[in-house]
Amino acid sequence: MSVGRAPTLWRSARILGDSTRVVHLRGASGQGQHQGKLRIAPDIRQATSETVDCPAMRSASPVRITDPDTCVESVLGRVGRRLVLGLPVGIGKPNLLANAFVRRAAADPSIQLTIITALSLKLPRGSSNLERRYVAPLVRRVFGDYPELEYVRMLEERCLPANVEVIEFYLEPGAWLGNDEMQQHYLSANYTHVLRDAIGRGLNVVLQLVAPPPAGDSAPGMLSLGSNPDLTVDLLPHLDARRAAGLPFALVGQLHRELPFMYGDALVPESCFDYLVDEPGSPFPLFAPPNLPIGLTEHAIALNVSALVRDGGTLQLGIGELGDAITSAILLRHRDNQLYLEALAASGLLERNSELIGQEGGTAPFEHGLYACSEMLVDGFLDLYGAGVLKRYVFPPRAAPRTPAARVGPAPRQRAPRASRAPHSRRSRPRRAAAAAARSEIRAA
Repeated sequence: MSVGRAPTLWRSARILGDSTRVVHLRGASGQGQHQGKLRIAPDIRQATSETVDCPAMRSASPVRITDPDTCVESVLGRVGRRLVLGLPVGIGKPNLLANAFVRRAAADPSIQLTIITALSLKLPRGSSNLERRYVAPLVRRVFGDYPELEYVRMLEERCLPANVEVIEFYLEPGAWLGNDEMQQHYLSANYTHVLRDAIGRGLNVVLQLVAPPPAGDSAPGMLSLGSNPDLTVDLLPHLDARRAAGLPFALVGQLHRELPFMYGDALVPESCFDYLVDEPGSPFPLFAPPNLPIGLTEHAIALNVSALVRDGGTLQLGIGELGDAITSAILLRHRDNQLYLEALAASGLLERNSELIGQEGGTAPFEHGLYACSEMLVDGFLDLYGAGVLKRYVFPPRAAPRTPAARVGPAPRQRAPRASRAPHSRRSRPRRAAAAAARSEIRAA
């Protein structure tokens, strides 16, 4: 399986053991464009039509537009001149469409444009003439004709118009130090509360890249939110309520045929959108920087972590070198266990942490397998899935196991019935006192 190793925010594909459905992942990496396949359990695909519903818009057909500027004028006529515009995290942003809105607002001070988003990606730059001459050829080779976001350029050059406001709830680490405009408009919000905060600020436009079905796919009239179904899927019930109340809102999708086509909650009907922008010609390249080399420190940390992963457990991975290193260590444990044990012994981990590893983790290959649980489907999960490490089934609490083999891994710890457990009374005070004393001794040491 060949999948572009780009730190894109791939979400909503649930990896569940033996499966038969094929999902086409069409992405780009620093080494060019790739195509890959990820097998998804058939029950996910069958349940998709029940997962996302747009009752207030089901009968409507989206207006199809080929020019971003025309779309801007249509949205202004629908919503008005105060635009509170939501953009997805990372690569889900339709850059060309977003740039058209920013240019229109910059040219007309009567338009009030607020952009609510996160992780606005930007191309590497050099701080000196020498650095720029060195970086420029690399940027052209890796990122090609990737169109930069106009509001990012304006923020960097400190020339953002007074009628344009940019609010981000997640910033690229260290990228905006010393930029007062960005720092002062940062939204400190838990991801769970982002949609609530955006609606509270008057959100009335959402722009998002969407993927059309791959050739031969049996999903007529459906689109995939691709890498960014998270907030948009949660927004749909709110959008239905606004529709029913006659309040203006514009949900705009821009088709991108290289965006990963994901199923599950990412699959939505075309009728959810008010406008679909489909520009003629080749789509702009997705933002896909190459992975950085894994250093010795990351490998050492990952070796420690891999021994604390219990067979039959749940694994979460993030993007970056440390996540890649942990993937590598887990693969070594599963594929070449003898070499893995030798590495643990040579590092002294087995001798120092044998009791902890025995209680919390393990060093044997994964017989029951792991379950992947994360907001991001990073490429490390694909590698672990292909190696047979991610194979543990997890079902909703109320669903009965479909096969006896569905219950895998160590048996869960059973809690005693509440009536038989000692209440928080005098009987539990000695234990609390002992714990407090132990904490005091630790602090004193």
